[in-house]
Amino acid sequence: MLTKLAIRNFKLFDDVEIELGNPVVFIGPNNSGKTTALQALALWNVGLRRWSDLVNGARNSRRSSVAINRYSIYSIPTTTLDALWPDFSLKRNPKIELIVSGESVNENWECGFEFTLANEESLDCRPLRRPGGSILAVPEQAYAVRAAFLPSISGIDPNEPRFEVGTINTRLSEGRAADVIRNVCYRLASEDPARWTLVRERIAQLFGIALDPPMYISDRGEIRMTYLNLTKPRPNKPHLDITSAGQGLLQVLLLVAYLEANRGAVLLLDEPDAHLEILRQRDIYNLLSHTAQEYGSQIIAASHSEVILDEAGERDVVISFVGSKPHRTDRRSRAQLRKALDSIRPTDYYSAEQRGWVLYLEGSTDLAILRSFAHKLNKSAALDALAEPFAYYLNTNVPSKAREHFYGLHHAKSDMVGYALFDRVEPATVQNNPTLRAHSWQRCEIENYLCQPQTLLAWAYDRGGGDGDVASATLWQEIMAQTIGNFENALRIVGRGSPWSPEIKASDEVLIPLFKEFYQNLAQRDVQAYNEMNKSNFHRLAEFVPVDNLDPEVGQVLDEIVAVVEKAKPTQ
Repeated sequence: MLTKLAIRNFKLFDDVEIELGNPVVFIGPNNSGKTTALQALALWNVGLRRWSDLVNGARNSRRSSVAINRYSIYSIPTTTLDALWPDFSLKRNPKIELIVSGESVNENWECGFEFTLANEESLDCRPLRRPGGSILAVPEQAYAVRAAFLPSISGIDPNEPRFEVGTINTRLSEGRAADVIRNVCYRLASEDPARWTLVRERIAQLFGIALDPPMYISDRGEIRMTYLNLTKPRPNKPHLDITSAGQGLLQVLLLVAYLEANRGAVLLLDEPDAHLEILRQRDIYNLLSHTAQEYGSQIIAASHSEVILDEAGERDVVISFVGSKPHRTDRRSRAQLRKALDSIRPTDYYSAEQRGWVLYLEGSTDLAILRSFAHKLNKSAALDALAEPFAYYLNTNVPSKAREHFYGLHHAKSDMVGYALFDRVEPATVQNNPTLRAHSWQRCEIENYLCQPQTLLAWAYDRGGGDGDVASATLWQEIMAQTIGNFENALRIVGRGSPWSPEIKASDEVLIPLFKEFYQNLAQRDVQAYNEMNKSNFHRLAEFVPVDNLDPEVGQVLDEIVAVVEKAKPTQ
């Protein structure tokens, strides 16, 4: 059994170690490195097989390395081999190092290979050299490893020639499973009919179809496979070619047949649940894991299915690919991993690593207002913090949403800190803790801190005199003063109180109707102007708020944000 994988300088990973088990499931969002880890194992296996061919062939026995052609690593689709490095530079020609640890008959072993770029089409592979120059010998136990990379099948060719066993195994090790699915079934049915019967029974139980025995058509040199649909009983039903089957059925057929035909092998499965509906994902995972245990095989699977996480989490090894380092999960962290699968984007994890802190706001206009306030108050530390923050916009004013997202990030980066800022909510819903500070504005919303007569008059003067026309600026300010007076009187008449009250929702109940009336008043004075002051542009008012009119709470919030940033530990 393989017990650990160490990866250095391969695709997404600079230097990581990943614990393995049987079964082991790599869980994480898309583009988080799950497939990269499987591809690293597949490349290690190709190197092992090529090195095995070398040491077993007397003609080439004196060679110190073996060449691996780009087309031999079909499991790693790339047009240029330098794309296999996370940061490639021909000047320093870095090595990809892949080290696999294993256990055989209670004896531990380790086998590593290093890969360098020979040319655009091939890699040089040789056993790993230690820092002192000594070579890590390939143990005999490693040669016994039989691994197959079985990616998610996207389709099969209508025709499939019959291959020899060596070709079948080579294409499987290269990740070309769709090329040999009929061959795997044909070999099994020909060499061990009893095991083929087990495959047929399992497929019938799972999918309601009866597989016909694979047939070799000698005059065409091809293998043919058909099946009968058992779920729609009617006389004279046609037997359908296997190409008519769904992708989920083909995927499971390949995996089950390969397990039966290759007991004791290591299966590298990339999203085996990809084409399966939720109800079948659990059944298939249990079938594969239990069969592997029974046959002495090992399952190493990658998935982003919450169903698989739930099923594997209680009894199997689950490796979380969330954050910069894959790590084993426990019962407590799996709840956060589930949230990560459901709602957190890979870019969020990247930003969390780069910044070390996150700022939760309802929308981007809140950030623009905070920047203007920091500038107005001459708070340079706050300006630096707000220049390029990891700002996560909730698009809601529910504190629990911020906590859910934050703890998903915290699962990946345990020293993550954050600050959440909300419009006024019930105090009981705002929870402060050492890692996530939270604040609810004392006024109704952030726009209340810039909704005041002096600010509106200053904005009108500046907007009207944009071309230096003092007379126009004065006219705009005069019309704004008139509009404010009319608006105050209107609210007083209907018993709504002052428009500058902290209890009123400034954006919807004051600014939107006030600016609508203001521009109508401009038009009546033959001033042609477009009403640009919608809700997304109210942040422009912040620069016109007199410093003396800024509530001390604004400065408090900016200082709290700076205090959080000072605790942040970005990943270097």
